[in-house]
Parts: sequence; C-alpha cells; structure tokens
Amino acid sequence: AAAGIMANIKHESNYNPNAGRGAYGLIQWTGSRKRALKRYAKSKKLSYKSVKAQIGYMNKELKSGYKGLYKHLKTVKNNKSGAYKAAHKFCYDFERPANKSSRSKKRGNTAKKIYSKLA
Repeated sequence: AAAGIMANIKHESNYNPNAGRGAYGLIQWTGSRKRALKRYAKSKKLSYKSVKAQIGYMNKELKSGYKGLYKHLKTVKNNKSGAYKAAHKFCYDFERPANKSSRSKKRGNTAKKIYSKLA
C-alpha cells in the first residue's frame, strides 16, 4: 500500500511538498481540501508546507472521508499486485485526476516498480 501511495505522490508532485501553484503539496490539494490541510497543520503547530503535516493530513483524510479506500489500503497484499491495486484505487478514489482510468493504470505500474525497489 505504501508503494501505491508513493506512486501517486511521485506523479502528483515528484515528492516535493511545496509543488504547485493552485494545487499544492505532495498530494496537490485544491480548494476546500487545501484550506483544510492548512487548518490541520495549524492545529498541530506545523507548517502546512512540511512533509509531516501533509502526510498527517492525508492520513486524517483517508480515515475520515475515504473509509473504503483506507480499508482497501490496509488489506492489499504486500506484493507487486497489491502495490498496483493500492495505487490504482488511490488515484481513482482519492486523487481523481482527469483521465483517471488511464492515469490510475499508469500509477499502478509505477507502484509495481517502486515496490520492486523497496522489496
């Protein structure tokens, strides 16, 4: 599951917590989600620009607003197939980019590569 999330972060921001102009950060938050990230960071006495704040907020979002996705991430197998499935669903349900079907597949393939490097 971690490789799946990492694949999405790579495609969204290339692991840069300060990436973006309108969209922002590792996950490229926009609108109300971006404002909520800032509030979350402030409540934790962190800079919203920090990796710690952004990963913490992503985890909060997953646990509260994306419970089905969170459960899926916790249950995927720890192998290349699981990495693919995690990345695909994370992209499709959490990131929701334009062309999400093709982008989800691409991120799934990136996740398999990341998993292979980490395993």
